[in-house]
Amino acid sequence: MLGAISSEIVRSWALRDTVGPRLFENLLGVRPSSAECWTDYKAHVARRNAVVHRGGNVSETEAS
Repeated sequence: MLGAISSEIVRSWALRDTVGPRLFENLLGVRPSSAECWTDYKAHVARRNAVVHRGGNVSETEAS
């Protein structure tokens, strides 16, 4: 069981960090990497990181 989590002590809720996957699994009953949305999530993270960390661009379609 995940137990109580305070947003004041959790550094990140990302599904690739420590707490996020545990919360996801406790709420939905499936590991994030087994979820139907996992491929889309990984693509989103890669796109976001390209923009935030490397100054990349996204099209309006990609942003949607």
